[in-house]
Amino acid sequence: MASRSRTLAAAITAAINAWASKPAGVTASRVRSVTHLLQSMPQATPGAIAVIASRADDTSNRGEVSEDITAGIVVIGNAESEAATASDSWDDFTESLMDYMRASSTFRSISLGAISAARKSVNLVTVADADLLDEHEIFVSAIEVTYHAPVGARS
Repeated sequence: MASRSRTLAAAITAAINAWASKPAGVTASRVRSVTHLLQSMPQATPGAIAVIASRADDTSNRGEVSEDITAGIVVIGNAESEAATASDSWDDFTESLMDYMRASSTFRSISLGAISAARKSVNLVTVADADLLDEHEIFVSAIEVTYHAPVGARS
C-alpha cells in the first residue's frame, strides 16, 4: 500500500491536472523536490506545477490515531524579469488556484484508500520569489494545503 502522504499528493496532482483553468501547456506532477524543475525548465515551457508531500504531523488523541498531512503546491513559470505583466499573470494564476482549492468540493475531502482526508487549511506561503525572478527569469510561488487523516481507532 502506498503511503498516505504520497497517495494524497497523487490525488491533489490529478485534481489540479483536471482543472480546466490551468494555463495551456502547464501540468502538475508529484515530485520530491522542485530543484530539478528550476534547473531544467525549458524556455519553451510556459510553466509547471509541482506537488510535494512535505510532512505528516501526529494529531492522535485518546479516541483516534490521526495525522495532519501537509502538501506544498509550487507554481513555477517562465517569465522575463522585466516583464511585470508575465509575473502578474502567474500571481493571478496562483491566487486562482488557491481559491479553487478552497472553494471546490474536489479538494474538500480526498479518499486515501479506506481513509478519507478532510482539508483543514489552504495558505499562500510565497507570493513570488523575487530573487529567482531576477536571477533566473523564473516565477515561483507556493501554496500549502493541510489535510486531517484519521488512521484508525485507538486500541
